[in-house]
Amino acid sequence: GTIANSNSAAANQSDTKNEKIPSSPSENSNITVKKTKLKSVKQTNANKVKIKWKRNTSADGYQIQYAAKKSFKKAKTININKNKTIQKTIKKLKKNKKYYFRIRSVKKINNQKYYSAWSNVKKVKMKK
Repeated sequence: GTIANSNSAAANQSDTKNEKIPSSPSENSNITVKKTKLKSVKQTNANKVKIKWKRNTSADGYQIQYAAKKSFKKAKTININKNKTIQKTIKKLKKNKKYYFRIRSVKKINNQKYYSAWSNVKKVKMKK
């Protein structure tokens, strides 16, 4: 009985290894995406903020997150699918409120998205 169990366990392990290989090829498993640097976050008028970041030549796009809480709970995410874009205006923000912003790079390989670590967080206090 114990021999059959060890064989079936070994068979299960080899099955899971075989399943993993096609979904994420070994060359993709070590992909690191370079972090994007957030340059500035400035209020442009009563309810708009302009975000600027340093272009990441190795990225295919970016993901911006902003929230009213430092923990980024209930954060809104904006996807930018162009590498050449280096600024974005965010509208419909509330006056007299603090907002926190961060950005990360997105790299797309074989229809799979890979993300960098989040950038430094920048804070803006909205004025009237």
